[in-house]
Amino acid sequence: MKAITPLQLRTLPFEEAAKYWLEIKKLYSKKPRTIEMYEWYIRNLEKVFAGVLLAQIHIGHFMEYQRQRRLSAGASCVNHELNTLSQILKAADLWDLIEKHYKPLPTPNWTPPKVLTAEEEEKFFRVVSGNPDWSVVYWAVSLTNNTSAMGVELRYLQLKHIFLDQEPPTIHIPDSKVKNEFRARVVPLNVVAAKQVGRIVERAKKLGAWHPDHYCVSVPS
Repeated sequence: MKAITPLQLRTLPFEEAAKYWLEIKKLYSKKPRTIEMYEWYIRNLEKVFAGVLLAQIHIGHFMEYQRQRRLSAGASCVNHELNTLSQILKAADLWDLIEKHYKPLPTPNWTPPKVLTAEEEEKFFRVVSGNPDWSVVYWAVSLTNNTSAMGVELRYLQLKHIFLDQEPPTIHIPDSKVKNEFRARVVPLNVVAAKQVGRIVERAKKLGAWHPDHYCVSVPS
C-alpha cells in the first residue's frame, strides 16, 4: 500500500479515501470484528457519498445524511456511521471546520430493566443448568430481560456482532436482520447480559461456530 499525504487523501472520492483509511486502520487494530463493523458503516456511507470528493464534504452533507438515514436506521447506528466518516475526514485534515457545527443525533437514555438480581439469575441458572435445552432458552430470556434485544433479533445474532472485550461490552443489531429497521442499534450489556452472551458464545463455539458470520443461538420468536 502506497502511503499518501492528507493533502492527497482529500482529493480522492469518498470510496477510495475510505478504502485507504480502512487499510491503515487494519494495521493497528487487533479486533477483526471492529474492522468488520467499519466495513459495514462504510458500505452504508457509500450509498450516499460514492463519487463525492472528500474535500467536497461539508456540514450540510452530515445534516442531510442524518435526516435521510434516520428514516431507515436508529440514532445510534447513524451516529456510528457518521463517526466513521469523521475519522476519515480527520485523516485528511478536513474535520475541524465541520466539527464546530456537527451534533450527533440524540439517543434515548436507556437503562436495562431490573427483573432479577445477579444472585437470583445465578440461582435460576443452577436450576436449569442440568438440561442443555433449558439453559440456552434461559440465557436468551435473561438476555432479553437485561437488554432491549428481542428474541427474534437474538435468532440472527452472529459472532461478528458481539463485542465483549470492550467497555462497556455490546452487541450490534444490524438493520438488515430486523423487521423494523428503526431498531438497528448498538446494545450495551450490563454485567448479567454480558455473562449470558459469553455463555451463548461459548456454547456456539462448542457446536462448531468459528467464522464471524456464524450464528450463535436459535430461540423462539
